[in-house]
Amino acid sequence: MKIIISILIFQFLFHIQIKAQDPLHIKNRNLPCVERKFHLYIHLVSDSLGNINITESDILKQLEIANQAFKPICISFDYCKIDTVLDHSFFHINDDEEIDLLMSRFQKKRRINLYYTGSVLDENINSYSYESGILNENSGVIIVPLSGKGLIHELGHTFGLLHIFETKFGAEKADGSNCAVSGDLICDTPAAPYVLPNETCTFTSKLKDINGDFYRSEIGNYMSHFFCAHCFFTTEQYERMVENYLASSIKMW
Repeated sequence: MKIIISILIFQFLFHIQIKAQDPLHIKNRNLPCVERKFHLYIHLVSDSLGNINITESDILKQLEIANQAFKPICISFDYCKIDTVLDHSFFHINDDEEIDLLMSRFQKKRRINLYYTGSVLDENINSYSYESGILNENSGVIIVPLSGKGLIHELGHTFGLLHIFETKFGAEKADGSNCAVSGDLICDTPAAPYVLPNETCTFTSKLKDINGDFYRSEIGNYMSHFFCAHCFFTTEQYERMVENYLASSIKMW
């Protein structure tokens, strides 16, 4: 009788545990789990009137959205401190020299530094980060507009992801046959040309690859430039981010 009761209790607890798990975690149950919370150092750049047009509540909401995106690999983000940059010349970042100057004055080492400004470089993209920024103690920099647009995209770069339309290793063929050595070096993202979204946030392109095949694209992938449609990373992208973090000799706080 004691054995039967023990079995029933085990089955009940197991059932409760399964029901309590997040569906996304179950779907990606084979992904590695880092179990790490990163405490970002946040810098708010004031406008020409000295105003800071973002609240702590706004920031926490944006971080929570990022947390959901990184939840399948057990990575989350919070902040350790928020400071104010009272030099409005940085409210509109126009070139790399201004980014270097901003960092030389305000960057905190061994942290992911998140800067909120009015605009960043390109009006279409309007965000910035260092590729594989987690690998160096002073390269954890992300700059986004007050809306937070591009935050998850730039976190992807920080953890080592490339654009799905990357070409520095050569253009990926539309059929993906050279995916391991070209494009973004990841095979479960489609080969994609560099195309910006239209007013309806749809992908339209007549570009063809070297074989004359048309490209398709996953506009919802965080590493596209379709910020209007972003909603997912792929399994191999998650795995790459974990690999890059574990391989880094510098562990951001």
